[in-house]
Amino acid sequence: WLQSAEVYDHALRKWSFLPSLGVQRDRCAAVGLSLGTGAATVLVLGGSSHPPSDEASLSENGAGKRSSSPLAPGIVDLSTCEALSIPLGEAQLDRANWIVAPQLKTPRCSFGAVAVGGVVLAIGGEASGTVERLSVAGRGGGWEEVAKLPHPRIGGGAAACPLAAPPHHADTPKNRLG
Repeated sequence: WLQSAEVYDHALRKWSFLPSLGVQRDRCAAVGLSLGTGAATVLVLGGSSHPPSDEASLSENGAGKRSSSPLAPGIVDLSTCEALSIPLGEAQLDRANWIVAPQLKTPRCSFGAVAVGGVVLAIGGEASGTVERLSVAGRGGGWEEVAKLPHPRIGGGAAACPLAAPPHHADTPKNRLG
């Protein structure tokens, strides 16, 4: 379980440490967001962690529920989320702070997440066969379940792909991958 976070600056080809997360996590997901505010936002979702010392605080602090995995007895699946806003061009990353973000409806670990079109999707996971959506464009509301998966997905990745093709120009190849 880690509480550390790093960011890669591709222009400088250098890794830098971010402030420590508020919760130690393993098997979590993260997405990067650009909300047009002059800052980049990193959102860390769910995961698993060591259980709190007493059972009552398991749900009180929003940690989640005990993992159903026989491979992880006593581990807690998390519903908590944390966000870090990094001003673009900011050299003082240590001045940034993680804040509590809206909690997932379903605690989950080993899942996919993607940000696209002003929403974040959390997909599947070890203890979940659902998809949840968080609207980040309007800065309001919380997570909502939007679909059930036909089959549970554990450790899956996620990618954003436009459903409508952009207009084709004569000087642009139709398929850049093949």
